[in-house]
Amino acid sequence: WKNIDLIKVIIKTVDRLLGNPEGTSEHLITFVTDRKGNRLYASCAYGMTELYNPVPLYMGDRLDELRGLGFYTLRFTTEDAVECQRVLDGYRTGDAYPGKFTRGLLYKTIL
Repeated sequence: WKNIDLIKVIIKTVDRLLGNPEGTSEHLITFVTDRKGNRLYASCAYGMTELYNPVPLYMGDRLDELRGLGFYTLRFTTEDAVECQRVLDGYRTGDAYPGKFTRGLLYKTIL
């Protein structure tokens, strides 16, 4: 699944639950572009906005930089079981991520 496909399924489901024709709310999907030109997907509903990154955030090869945190959480969204296992293995072994990824805002001094 691509993130946008997942968002469209969620919107259709919510439309159906609200008694609206499926896809009625697709006009609420907007796009935000990051500094590298990647398109982020924004879902605006119920007074909240969520941005979905087009590539995974990965720190498995830099866990030493997260030292001092009480815990960290891995959140999977559209990954299949094989991809989830690959990410978990990477965090266990400290391997680099095999593909496009981001470090998120960790190095932007925003967090």
